[in-house]
Amino acid sequence: MSDKCRDIWVYVETGDDGTALGGIELFQTAKELAENSGGTVSAVVAGENIESAANEAGEYGADRVLAICGSGLSKFAVESYARELEKLVSVHKPEALLFPGSGFCRDMAGMLACRLKTGITTDIVSAKWSGDGSGIIWTRPVFGGAYFAETTCTESRPQIATARLNAFKKGNVSRSNGVEVIKTAVSFADLCARYVLRNVSHGEEGAYISIEDAEVVVAGGRGVGGAEGFEPLRELASLFGGAVACSRAATDSDWMPNTVLVGQTGKTIAPHLYIACGISGAMQHTCGMADSECKIAINKGPSAPIFNIADYGIVGDLNEVVPALTEELRKIKSRG
Repeated sequence: MSDKCRDIWVYVETGDDGTALGGIELFQTAKELAENSGGTVSAVVAGENIESAANEAGEYGADRVLAICGSGLSKFAVESYARELEKLVSVHKPEALLFPGSGFCRDMAGMLACRLKTGITTDIVSAKWSGDGSGIIWTRPVFGGAYFAETTCTESRPQIATARLNAFKKGNVSRSNGVEVIKTAVSFADLCARYVLRNVSHGEEGAYISIEDAEVVVAGGRGVGGAEGFEPLRELASLFGGAVACSRAATDSDWMPNTVLVGQTGKTIAPHLYIACGISGAMQHTCGMADSECKIAINKGPSAPIFNIADYGIVGDLNEVVPALTEELRKIKSRG
């Protein structure tokens, strides 16, 4: 393995306004890895407005920022980002590239790994430099979180990893005097893609938001009773600016699509608030939401396992409880 290939990169996801949505929390780990690898830490940002995210990356430990700039970047699909990242990697040849755990970043990381023909480790919760200097040891949960596996990529570079949502916390601000920003301009023609993403405002009432990105998730299970039973859940989630998810029972019954399935055979999420409605609490589901900061369970069965992990529990008919919660939330919002 070449000694030239020792830098650690962190991809910083940005919003339409240029602020950092994810990735800042990975710089503490990146700095520790770079200290052991003998390299430096670089942030990678892409978008029309990157100044805010670039400055924040510098404050939290980036030695430099590699910026992909171009008008219209926010309107293009993941293929465009992966292609431009591939060009940067080919020039600078980093040791590793860390991505935050959003759905967009996981898609981009997987596509980039395929294009570079290198390994990828998903859903990591920690990382350390190997004692023999062969690379980074990534730790990730397996078998529904019952065990942890350590993996490493010994042959190809860069090593690529995506972080488990909320597994990493921001470190301390380590620099306040600015950071070097190296910009790569891309033209509209360079960004030609097969798909155009919908431009939506995240967090606004009634707007679309993915379950991976939502701060509030309202989930339904078998107790919802049918596809129509998810409508009250959508209404409640909309008031929070959140998203609706489900357990395996709902997808098996064709009430909800697999894209919003949470659990062992679905997605792992960690929102600030998770409201489980009519979900019994089987391990196959709870392993996908156990890291939520606050968990509220609504179930008419007082002995339902979901109450064992819930921070707050409501024993009652969700068809009565959910509309009542929605009404109270409307009253609170109307008072400003």
